Amino acid sequence: MKYRADLDGLRAIAIVPVVLFHSFPLIVTGGFIGVDIFFVISGFLITQIITDELEKDQFTLTRFYAKRIRRITPALVLSFLGVSLMGWLFLFPHEFIQLGRHILASAGLYENFLLLKEVNYFDRAAETKPLLHVWSLAVEEQFYLVWPLLLIFAKTVRLNFFWLATIIWIISLTSNLVVTSGAADRAFFLPWTRAWELMTGALIALAPGIFVAQVARHRNMLSILGSLLVVVGFLIIDKTWAFPGVSASLPTLGACILIAAGSQGWINKHVLAKPALIFIGKISYPLYLWHWPLFSFLYLLEGKDSAPELRALLILASFCLASITTYWIENPIRNNKRDRWPIWLLIMSMLTVVGIGFAIKLRVILPRANSSTTIKIANAVNDFDYPRGLQITSNAPTGIYETQGLSGGVTLILGDSHGMQYSSRIVKTTQISPEAHNKAIFATYSSCPPIPGVFTGWDESNDRPLWANEKACESIKQYAFNLALEGKVDVLVISGIWNGYFAGVDGTASGNKGYYVIRNKHRFPLETPEGVAAALENLRDFLNSTPKTLRTIIVLDNPSGQDFDPTGDVRNLRKPWTTETKSSQRVGVDPRSQKINNLLREIARDLGVETFDPSAYYCIDGLCQTRDESGRPIYRDVNHLTSTFIREQMTAIDGWISTQHKTHP
Repeated sequence: MKYRADLDGLRAIAIVPVVLFHSFPLIVTGGFIGVDIFFVISGFLITQIITDELEKDQFTLTRFYAKRIRRITPALVLSFLGVSLMGWLFLFPHEFIQLGRHILASAGLYENFLLLKEVNYFDRAAETKPLLHVWSLAVEEQFYLVWPLLLIFAKTVRLNFFWLATIIWIISLTSNLVVTSGAADRAFFLPWTRAWELMTGALIALAPGIFVAQVARHRNMLSILGSLLVVVGFLIIDKTWAFPGVSASLPTLGACILIAAGSQGWINKHVLAKPALIFIGKISYPLYLWHWPLFSFLYLLEGKDSAPELRALLILASFCLASITTYWIENPIRNNKRDRWPIWLLIMSMLTVVGIGFAIKLRVILPRANSSTTIKIANAVNDFDYPRGLQITSNAPTGIYETQGLSGGVTLILGDSHGMQYSSRIVKTTQISPEAHNKAIFATYSSCPPIPGVFTGWDESNDRPLWANEKACESIKQYAFNLALEGKVDVLVISGIWNGYFAGVDGTASGNKGYYVIRNKHRFPLETPEGVAAALENLRDFLNSTPKTLRTIIVLDNPSGQDFDPTGDVRNLRKPWTTETKSSQRVGVDPRSQKINNLLREIARDLGVETFDPSAYYCIDGLCQTRDESGRPIYRDVNHLTSTFIREQMTAIDGWISTQHKTHP
């Protein structure tokens, strides 16, 4: 098959935005669609190669897969070894074990299926997975396992290749649209919802001669049109779009048209075939393999706000590693076609990687950061159990969970993530003696203020709060309000991140941006003293409207701030060049936090309801511990307590659900 320099240029156009999206996501918001362009190119080239050899009766599966091994294995093995070494240096034991699982999944080319169980591609947790990017390679190789067999079958039964590809394209595209509408994260990783992109390239390779002739007449116009579609996709698509879905048609169709336009199309000839783009295209595969692990480890070491200079330096390092891999490793092996030993060497090298993956997974190889203190601090960051141990509440909005409880009584926990965090103790207590405790219902939703009339964001065009459009928060709140007002619960517990919502209580600091409160048909920003006062009055009115027999507990907010956050210690302990941790394990409480809690205590006194102060378990005279007696952090971030600390220490929470009504403090 004649070499097309413009396809290497198109690879460059695909890979550069991917790298920029992972390093400077605001520059090219749709950079991730470069992967879709790669799919189209791969489908086109592989189909041309297979069908050309089939028509000449020269195709064999053995030779085809030998070529695939030569193509993907050298760079892949090298990157796996690099990731394993970086993982040993920077990861904690539980993360290192997870890396072992991902090495096995990546080497076995089923990484996309493993990721389906763990993470959405755009979640922050995705940034902590150094082998996340191998999902696309897995999808391609899964396609290469099936597509040659289908083409061989088609030739055997004399089925037209083009019509076979068309049928598969229609089935896959339909699957993509259906699955994306209901579960976009699944559609992102599944091979059958991505196959249509590869088949789009295949259709160009199999297009009838009359189609090729018509395209040749308009190649310049098509070349420009294809490039415009690709550029528009990079500029307007972002991670908020339902993807792949219809959105993926922009890069897919654009790449398809550019390929169909041929090497003589104006953009293809005068832009894509430029030496600089050809060079980047030739190193695009190892560049893809190297760049993401580097940025993933940078995120683990420096957090989301790493210095732009560091990110730029990693881009340069990615290009250097990709160039070395291509010209010193890949090319010599791929060009050595006379000797068969490199194939066996490559197979053995991949088996060695598999062995490393198993050794890591089975804890035969332990990471550098393996001390007991390090492990305790690292575990704290992920110490959050909700909704573990709970079951979905029937006939209720999505997102509401409950414990078992056999006494017949009901305790309702209304709140946000600061209500969720108390589930660990409640689950433990009810599992030990369900007959002595109420059933606990958690009507909680993150960042959802548990106060009537408080919203986040405002729809100016329709003059209404955005929570009216975001059903999850509002529906959960309304369900809980109705239960309490109608007397269907025995105990009501209200817990929220009051320090965030009411940080503007004294007018000197902003609270959570974008929140509003409506009172007496007037709207106030919650970050102002007027907004705080209106929200507290709404809370007072709601509590005053509940049945007098309802036992109510207002949970005061736990202190918050950067000094409580163990993340800084975690990052330092990752670095071989430093083992510094917080010099002080006692932190002062922000006076504003005390003022907010006093306002809540005043409402409780006026209405005759209870309060619960979680800080009583680790704060004395305005100074709070950040570690427990065993050295474990009490917090998992700047404002959330760990599930372990709450489960093991906060015994008074048992009183929320106890049939004996004992609560302290």
